Amino acid sequence: MGNGDKPWRWIATLSALALALAALAFLQARWLNELRTADQERAMEHLRRSAMRISQTVDREMFSAVRLVFRGPRPRSDEFDENALIERWSEWWDERNANSLAKALYLAENRPGQDPVLRRFHPERANLVGAEWPSAWDELKRHIESSQAEPGRFRVFFGPMIVEAGESLVVLMPRPITPGRPFAGRWAVIEFDARRLATEMLPRLIEENLGEEYQYSLLRRSSGDVIAGAGPKFTNPDFTVQLVRGGGRGPTPGGQQPSGPPPSEELIGPPGPPGLWELRFRHEAGSVAQLAAATHRRNVWLSLGVLAVMAAAMAMVVANARRAGMLGRQQMDFVAAVSHELRTPIAAMRSAADNLADGLVRDEAQARRYGEMLRQQGRQLGDLVEQVLSFAGLAAHAPSKNPRPSAVPELVDQALTACAPLISSSACEVEKRIEPGLPNVLADSTWVGLALRNLMQNALLHGGGKWLRVDAHRNGTNSQPQVEIAVEDKGPGIEPADLQRIFEPFYRGQTAVRNAVRGAGLGLAIARKIAESHGGSLRAESRPGSGTRFILSLPAVKS
Repeated sequence: MGNGDKPWRWIATLSALALALAALAFLQARWLNELRTADQERAMEHLRRSAMRISQTVDREMFSAVRLVFRGPRPRSDEFDENALIERWSEWWDERNANSLAKALYLAENRPGQDPVLRRFHPERANLVGAEWPSAWDELKRHIESSQAEPGRFRVFFGPMIVEAGESLVVLMPRPITPGRPFAGRWAVIEFDARRLATEMLPRLIEENLGEEYQYSLLRRSSGDVIAGAGPKFTNPDFTVQLVRGGGRGPTPGGQQPSGPPPSEELIGPPGPPGLWELRFRHEAGSVAQLAAATHRRNVWLSLGVLAVMAAAMAMVVANARRAGMLGRQQMDFVAAVSHELRTPIAAMRSAADNLADGLVRDEAQARRYGEMLRQQGRQLGDLVEQVLSFAGLAAHAPSKNPRPSAVPELVDQALTACAPLISSSACEVEKRIEPGLPNVLADSTWVGLALRNLMQNALLHGGGKWLRVDAHRNGTNSQPQVEIAVEDKGPGIEPADLQRIFEPFYRGQTAVRNAVRGAGLGLAIARKIAESHGGSLRAESRPGSGTRFILSLPAVKS
């Protein structure tokens, strides 16, 4: 932290932001858990309603044919109007034949002492014709035969009975018979296409109501055999609905007795009584719970990403605020330093000029000393103006490089010449070690000379001003050759806390501030910017009490 920072303020700010993020993360976690539960419940409710709607559609389709037999007031069996039934069925058949599951209408009669007689509705003749009992109806035929308990007496039956016979679903509807009345029992039999229901109608209904997100399996409830479907039995389905349901007075062999109309489409409740078939559903993700879990995981990752972005944004805001504060303090320090650096030479120059103008300087030696002081103060003032203008130019845009092959010894000599007055006034010992045969460097000699001059002046001002060494040698690889120019002093060194920030603009180390060493904190920042703009680098090596070494690395011309 820079001078004047209050660590506890930043710690308090970061702690408050961390607590806010933690609270937000906790609330998001609770909200995501509630969202997961709501998504699962919504998906299950959609599946339940859709499955019940499919079951009711099948029931409604079959009941539309069954109710033709019971239309109007129920007649006594001996007054059964066969012609009225044929007329109703003929009209219905002409309207619904292409879209109906019904395949045929039969009438069966069980006369005492005779085999049951079966007649089938003939669509073209619009009447009943004799028909053979299908082989798959043997159980149905035996059931009709058994309906006569003893000669002249008949059992009482209620409601239609559903039987699965081969690829058909057969609805057997006995007519009401009074016990003890000696007349034949009549049965209305409607045959439905079970294969078409399983392979055409159900897939279409499932796609219309559930789309392709769910797998289904149609099972025979009595045996558990798979009739149709895109998947196995689904031992753990998401939802199961009964098909071909009923609620009469007990099942017949291989079937059961539905009574009354199917439930309304608006009243969707439990699956109801068992059916001949069982339709199971499972989500393609494995289950609705697994789908909700996958969605929950995705939401969690998205939430964590949002929190990470928010944390990064908060950190950037804090860092930028801290940096802005540091920059503001550095700028204030810069203004104070520049003001001091400007005021001192200007005051000295004005004083000397006043003395000269007032004729107080009479002998030649004294006038020469005044002239030397004016030149020295003017040079310091010029150096300060040049530093400020150079930094302003670097801050606005990168230096306009004109990289040309430049000899390293010439660059070093030019920088030493520019620093000669300061070297002379400090009585500094200078060592120069240039490796023989150094390749030229690609550099703009003006800018690189400024960087070297800043490094040398920094060593003279902060390194004690008694010893200075400039060392130039090869570095890098054959494919990327470089030349390193090191400027070293034997001064007090740089504190570790300052070493990390000495290349920041306007920054002055604690030792420089404590010893009131003149400067604006721009020289090293300008030198590093120049090095980087030439594809090179500038680094510092220092330990307290062991001096400092600045190393300028520049790309060399390939031989």
